[in-house]
Amino acid sequence: MRSLLTVMAGAIVLSGCTSGTGILPAGPDTYTVTKKVSLILGGGNEAEKEALTGANDFCEQKGLKFVPNTMGAQPSLSELTPGAYSVLFRCLSPNDPAVTKYQLGQAPNVIVEQRNR
Repeated sequence: MRSLLTVMAGAIVLSGCTSGTGILPAGPDTYTVTKKVSLILGGGNEAEKEALTGANDFCEQKGLKFVPNTMGAQPSLSELTPGAYSVLFRCLSPNDPAVTKYQLGQAPNVIVEQRNR
């Protein structure tokens, strides 16, 4: 009986460890999502993963492409508050010029050394 109560208490505690706004409209073809994840379940890193994955999946379900506008971690009030991550994004047609314009830059594969004499 005691182990059953322990399992139930653990389930109740963990059920409050993630939260978020869900995907909300923020303008024409524009949406926002915020995810909060407790430190025990990964904090800000997990919140970032869930927010970006959720936004991308949302656009793909509509047959559109995910194009982020702004994204970033939300400041926490203390070390005990969950890590939060927000994304403002657009879902655009695959042939929209903004989709082809948006590309993540790649890390340089060359090291440049400057020598002053």
